[in-house]
Amino acid sequence: MWALTGIFAMSEYRTRMKSFEPYAYVLLRVLAGFLILFHGLDRLFEWPVGYSYNAYDRYIVGPIVLVGGAMLILGLFTRLAAFLCGAMVMGLYIIENARDDVLPFINRGEAHVLFLAAFLFIAAKGGGRLSFDRSRENQAKD
Repeated sequence: MWALTGIFAMSEYRTRMKSFEPYAYVLLRVLAGFLILFHGLDRLFEWPVGYSYNAYDRYIVGPIVLVGGAMLILGLFTRLAAFLCGAMVMGLYIIENARDDVLPFINRGEAHVLFLAAFLFIAAKGGGRLSFDRSRENQAKD
């Protein structure tokens, strides 16, 4: 008897959680953008952490992740921004971590790999709700 009630409760749980899916996606997009935006701020302006970066990180990586993070937060040209941020994170993983070892849990590259997965998902899905991309699509339809 308990197994049957558990199955029905799980079905109801799935249905209820499905309604939150668009908002969870927006949260993922905004948080990923916010986190990568602060990497760009640190690379360009040495704020909030104050690390000193080389010229490549400061003048190439910094602007891409700063602008890309802002675009992800706003949901503006989301696919392009996520693709560029993902490519940058993959490049940084190869340069900084993969030279030590290939496995992320050994070379401390878990954050790079998780960022890459999130950016690839965002690039495939687009802006979603609460994005300027959605409002631009709606204006184009009218």
